[in-house]
Amino acid sequence: MSPLHFQEEFTKINIWLQLLTAQKIKRLQTTQAQLQEISYAQEQNQETSYAQAQLQEISIQIELQRKLFEVKHLIYNQWCSQYKSNTDS
Repeated sequence: MSPLHFQEEFTKINIWLQLLTAQKIKRLQTTQAQLQEISYAQEQNQETSYAQAQLQEISIQIELQRKLFEVKHLIYNQWCSQYKSNTDS
């Protein structure tokens, strides 16, 4: 085999290796992009869970405020009733 033949074969192998490297780099970039999407989705899920927890806490606070208002209203009505009873007698 002549040196020219070896040079041609070496060039073919070099081109083939460059193509394989380019394919691997592309796959790596695709995998990294997918991992970023997964990470973003996980962050979104955490934010959604946090928002749901906040919403539940707000609902609890609203319900407590409503019950507190009802208790105050009952106390006020009781006081008014007692006051009226005292003034009528």
